[in-house]
Amino acid sequence: GRSHQCLRIGLIEQHILDRPNDPNAYADRALYYEHLDSSALAESDWKRTILLDSTNTRWRIALGDLYFRKVRLMDAEQRFQEAIRLEPNGTKGRSKLSEVYLMQGRYPEAMTVANDALRIDPQDASLYNLKGWIHRTAGDTNLAISSYHTAVERDPQFYDAYISLGILHAARQDPLALEYYNSALEIRPESVEALYNKAIFAQEHGRDSLALVCYEHIIAVEPKSPLAYYNRGYVYLEHQ
Repeated sequence: GRSHQCLRIGLIEQHILDRPNDPNAYADRALYYEHLDSSALAESDWKRTILLDSTNTRWRIALGDLYFRKVRLMDAEQRFQEAIRLEPNGTKGRSKLSEVYLMQGRYPEAMTVANDALRIDPQDASLYNLKGWIHRTAGDTNLAISSYHTAVERDPQFYDAYISLGILHAARQDPLALEYYNSALEIRPESVEALYNKAIFAQEHGRDSLALVCYEHIIAVEPKSPLAYYNRGYVYLEHQ
Protein backbone atom coordinates (compact mmCIF):
# COMPACT_ATOMS: atom_id res chain seq x y z
CA GLY A 1 0.00 0.00 0.00
CA ARG A 2 0.85 3.68 0.13
CA SER A 3 2.50 3.49 3.57
CA HIS A 4 4.75 0.66 2.35
CA GLN A 5 5.77 2.76 -0.69
CA CYS A 6 6.54 5.76 1.54
CA LEU A 7 8.69 3.56 3.80
CA ARG A 8 10.54 2.11 0.81
CA ILE A 9 11.36 5.46 -0.82
CA GLY A 10 12.34 6.80 2.61
CA LEU A 11 14.89 4.00 3.06
CA ILE A 12 16.22 4.52 -0.48
CA GLU A 13 16.59 8.29 0.03
CA GLN A 14 18.41 7.68 3.34
CA HIS A 15 20.77 5.25 1.58
CA ILE A 16 21.55 7.96 -1.00
CA LEU A 17 22.20 10.53 1.77
CA ASP A 18 24.48 8.09 3.61
CA ARG A 19 26.34 6.93 0.46
CA PRO A 20 26.00 9.61 -2.24
CA ASN A 21 28.58 7.86 -4.45
CA ASP A 22 27.00 4.38 -4.34
CA PRO A 23 25.51 3.60 -7.78
CA ASN A 24 23.38 0.81 -6.29
CA ALA A 25 21.42 3.37 -4.29
CA TYR A 26 20.50 5.31 -7.42
CA ALA A 27 19.71 2.04 -9.22
CA ASP A 28 17.26 1.18 -6.41
CA ARG A 29 15.58 4.56 -6.80
CA ALA A 30 15.49 4.20 -10.61
CA LEU A 31 13.69 0.85 -10.24
CA TYR A 32 11.29 2.45 -7.74
CA TYR A 33 10.50 5.25 -10.22
CA GLU A 34 10.06 2.73 -13.04
CA HIS A 35 7.54 0.90 -10.85
CA LEU A 36 5.63 4.20 -10.56
CA ASP A 37 6.03 4.77 -14.33
CA SER A 38 8.00 7.96 -13.66
CA SER A 39 10.33 7.37 -16.60
CA ALA A 40 12.01 10.82 -16.61
CA LEU A 41 13.06 10.42 -12.96
CA ALA A 42 14.17 6.82 -13.59
CA GLU A 43 16.20 7.92 -16.62
CA SER A 44 17.95 10.59 -14.53
CA ASP A 45 18.93 8.05 -11.86
CA TRP A 46 20.18 5.47 -14.36
CA LYS A 47 22.37 8.21 -15.89
CA ARG A 48 23.69 8.96 -12.40
CA THR A 49 24.67 5.28 -11.91
CA ILE A 50 26.56 5.38 -15.22
CA LEU A 51 28.45 8.51 -14.17
CA LEU A 52 29.41 6.91 -10.85
CA ASP A 53 30.31 3.48 -12.31
CA SER A 54 31.04 3.97 -15.99
CA THR A 55 32.56 0.54 -16.67
CA ASN A 56 29.61 -1.51 -15.36
CA THR A 57 27.40 -2.69 -18.24
CA ARG A 58 24.41 -3.35 -15.93
CA TRP A 59 23.45 0.32 -15.71
CA ARG A 60 23.68 0.94 -19.47
CA ILE A 61 21.55 -2.14 -20.15
CA ALA A 62 19.01 -0.98 -17.54
CA LEU A 63 18.80 2.47 -19.17
CA GLY A 64 18.59 0.84 -22.60
CA ASP A 65 15.70 -1.32 -21.35
CA LEU A 66 13.89 1.81 -20.17
CA TYR A 67 14.34 3.43 -23.60
CA PHE A 68 13.23 0.19 -25.30
CA ARG A 69 10.00 0.08 -23.27
CA LYS A 70 9.35 3.72 -24.19
CA VAL A 71 10.06 2.88 -27.88
CA ARG A 72 13.03 5.25 -27.94
CA LEU A 73 14.83 2.71 -30.09
CA MET A 74 17.77 4.84 -31.24
CA ASP A 75 18.58 5.72 -27.61
CA ALA A 76 18.22 2.06 -26.62
CA GLU A 77 20.52 0.99 -29.46
CA GLN A 78 23.19 3.44 -28.31
CA ARG A 79 23.15 2.12 -24.72
CA PHE A 80 23.32 -1.52 -25.83
CA GLN A 81 26.18 -0.75 -28.24
CA GLU A 82 28.05 0.85 -25.33
CA ALA A 83 27.45 -2.26 -23.20
CA ILE A 84 28.89 -4.47 -25.96
CA ARG A 85 32.00 -2.28 -26.24
CA LEU A 86 32.49 -2.43 -22.46
CA GLU A 87 31.95 -6.19 -22.28
CA PRO A 88 32.93 -7.75 -25.63
CA ASN A 89 32.47 -11.30 -24.28
CA GLY A 90 29.02 -10.69 -22.79
CA THR A 91 25.79 -11.86 -24.41
CA LYS A 92 23.28 -9.57 -22.66
CA GLY A 93 24.04 -6.41 -24.64
CA ARG A 94 23.99 -8.33 -27.92
CA SER A 95 20.68 -10.00 -27.10
CA LYS A 96 19.12 -6.61 -26.31
CA LEU A 97 20.59 -4.98 -29.43
CA SER A 98 19.20 -7.82 -31.55
CA GLU A 99 15.71 -7.09 -30.15
CA VAL A 100 16.08 -3.40 -31.08
CA TYR A 101 16.96 -4.37 -34.67
CA LEU A 102 14.03 -6.79 -34.71
CA MET A 103 11.63 -4.02 -33.63
CA GLN A 104 13.03 -1.84 -36.41
CA GLY A 105 12.48 -4.58 -39.00
CA ARG A 106 16.24 -4.92 -39.56
CA TYR A 107 16.08 -8.72 -39.65
CA PRO A 108 19.51 -9.58 -41.11
CA GLU A 109 21.23 -7.34 -38.55
CA ALA A 110 19.11 -8.76 -35.72
CA MET A 111 20.12 -12.29 -36.76
CA THR A 112 23.81 -11.40 -37.10
CA VAL A 113 23.92 -9.98 -33.57
CA ALA A 114 21.98 -12.96 -32.14
CA ASN A 115 24.42 -15.36 -33.83
CA ASP A 116 27.36 -13.36 -32.44
CA ALA A 117 25.90 -13.87 -28.95
CA LEU A 118 25.44 -17.60 -29.61
CA ARG A 119 29.09 -17.97 -30.55
CA ILE A 120 29.88 -16.67 -27.05
CA ASP A 121 27.33 -18.94 -25.33
CA PRO A 122 26.01 -21.77 -27.54
CA GLN A 123 23.92 -23.18 -24.65
CA ASP A 124 21.77 -20.06 -24.06
CA ALA A 125 18.19 -21.16 -24.81
CA SER A 126 16.91 -17.57 -24.78
CA LEU A 127 19.11 -16.76 -27.80
CA TYR A 128 17.55 -19.59 -29.82
CA ASN A 129 14.14 -18.32 -28.73
CA LEU A 130 15.18 -14.88 -29.99
CA LYS A 131 16.24 -16.40 -33.33
CA GLY A 132 12.84 -18.07 -33.53
CA TRP A 133 11.19 -14.71 -32.96
CA ILE A 134 13.31 -13.08 -35.71
CA HIS A 135 12.58 -15.87 -38.25
CA ARG A 136 8.87 -15.81 -37.33
CA THR A 137 8.59 -12.02 -37.72
CA ALA A 138 10.50 -12.16 -41.00
CA GLY A 139 8.02 -14.80 -42.24
CA ASP A 140 10.18 -17.96 -42.28
CA THR A 141 8.04 -20.44 -40.31
CA ASN A 142 10.26 -23.47 -40.90
CA LEU A 143 13.39 -21.81 -39.52
CA ALA A 144 11.35 -20.32 -36.65
CA ILE A 145 10.15 -23.79 -35.64
CA SER A 146 13.70 -25.14 -35.86
CA SER A 147 15.01 -22.37 -33.58
CA TYR A 148 12.21 -22.82 -31.03
CA HIS A 149 12.91 -26.56 -31.01
CA THR A 150 16.55 -25.90 -30.18
CA ALA A 151 15.45 -23.51 -27.40
CA VAL A 152 13.41 -26.24 -25.67
CA GLU A 153 16.19 -28.79 -26.21
CA ARG A 154 18.57 -26.45 -24.38
CA ASP A 155 15.97 -25.62 -21.71
CA PRO A 156 13.01 -28.04 -21.39
CA GLN A 157 11.29 -25.51 -19.05
CA PHE A 158 11.16 -22.75 -21.70
CA TYR A 159 7.46 -21.85 -21.54
CA ASP A 160 7.47 -19.10 -24.21
CA ALA A 161 9.09 -21.36 -26.80
CA TYR A 162 6.41 -24.05 -26.29
CA ILE A 163 3.66 -21.44 -26.74
CA SER A 164 5.30 -20.22 -29.96
CA LEU A 165 5.63 -23.79 -31.25
CA GLY A 166 1.95 -24.36 -30.45
CA ILE A 167 0.87 -21.22 -32.31
CA LEU A 168 2.99 -22.03 -35.38
CA HIS A 169 1.72 -25.62 -35.57
CA ALA A 170 -1.87 -24.50 -34.99
CA ALA A 171 -1.54 -22.14 -37.97
CA ARG A 172 -0.65 -25.24 -40.02
CA GLN A 173 -3.65 -27.14 -38.59
CA ASP A 174 -1.11 -29.59 -37.14
CA PRO A 175 -2.37 -31.57 -34.07
CA LEU A 176 1.15 -31.31 -32.61
CA ALA A 177 -0.01 -27.86 -31.46
CA LEU A 178 -1.88 -29.55 -28.59
CA GLU A 179 1.30 -31.31 -27.43
CA TYR A 180 3.16 -28.02 -27.24
CA TYR A 181 0.33 -26.34 -25.33
CA ASN A 182 0.34 -29.32 -22.95
CA SER A 183 4.10 -28.90 -22.45
CA ALA A 184 3.52 -25.22 -21.64
CA LEU A 185 0.79 -26.21 -19.16
CA GLU A 186 3.11 -28.69 -17.43
CA ILE A 187 5.36 -25.70 -16.68
CA ARG A 188 2.52 -23.26 -15.85
CA PRO A 189 -0.65 -25.26 -15.07
CA GLU A 190 -2.71 -22.08 -14.48
CA SER A 191 -1.65 -20.32 -17.70
CA VAL A 192 -4.79 -18.78 -19.19
CA GLU A 193 -2.83 -18.10 -22.39
CA ALA A 194 -1.96 -21.79 -22.90
CA LEU A 195 -5.44 -22.98 -21.86
CA TYR A 196 -7.15 -20.56 -24.23
CA ASN A 197 -4.90 -21.45 -27.18
CA LYS A 198 -5.49 -25.15 -26.51
CA ALA A 199 -9.26 -24.62 -26.24
CA ILE A 200 -9.47 -22.71 -29.54
CA PHE A 201 -7.47 -25.39 -31.37
CA ALA A 202 -9.66 -28.14 -29.89
CA GLN A 203 -12.85 -26.23 -30.74
CA GLU A 204 -11.75 -25.68 -34.34
CA HIS A 205 -10.92 -29.38 -34.78
CA GLY A 206 -14.12 -30.96 -33.50
CA ARG A 207 -12.94 -31.71 -29.97
CA ASP A 208 -15.65 -29.82 -28.11
CA SER A 209 -15.37 -31.74 -24.85
CA LEU A 210 -11.64 -30.89 -24.60
CA ALA A 211 -12.39 -27.22 -25.37
CA LEU A 212 -15.05 -27.15 -22.63
CA VAL A 213 -12.64 -28.64 -20.09
CA CYS A 214 -10.16 -25.86 -20.94
CA TYR A 215 -12.81 -23.13 -20.62
CA GLU A 216 -13.88 -24.54 -17.24
CA HIS A 217 -10.25 -24.45 -16.11
CA ILE A 218 -9.90 -20.83 -17.27
CA ILE A 219 -13.04 -19.85 -15.33
CA ALA A 220 -11.64 -21.57 -12.22
CA VAL A 221 -8.43 -19.53 -12.57
CA GLU A 222 -10.10 -16.26 -13.68
CA PRO A 223 -13.77 -16.28 -12.64
CA LYS A 224 -14.34 -12.91 -14.37
CA SER A 225 -13.01 -13.98 -17.77
CA PRO A 226 -15.78 -12.95 -20.23
CA LEU A 227 -14.09 -14.68 -23.19
CA ALA A 228 -14.17 -18.10 -21.52
CA TYR A 229 -17.89 -17.76 -20.69
CA TYR A 230 -18.67 -16.53 -24.19
CA ASN A 231 -16.72 -19.32 -25.91
CA ARG A 232 -18.18 -21.97 -23.62
CA GLY A 233 -21.67 -20.71 -24.50
CA TYR A 234 -20.77 -20.72 -28.18
CA VAL A 235 -19.68 -24.38 -28.04
CA TYR A 236 -22.94 -25.38 -26.33
CA LEU A 237 -25.02 -23.34 -28.78
CA GLU A 238 -23.32 -24.34 -32.03
CA HIS A 239 -22.36 -27.92 -31.38
CA GLN A 240 -24.69 -29.28 -28.75
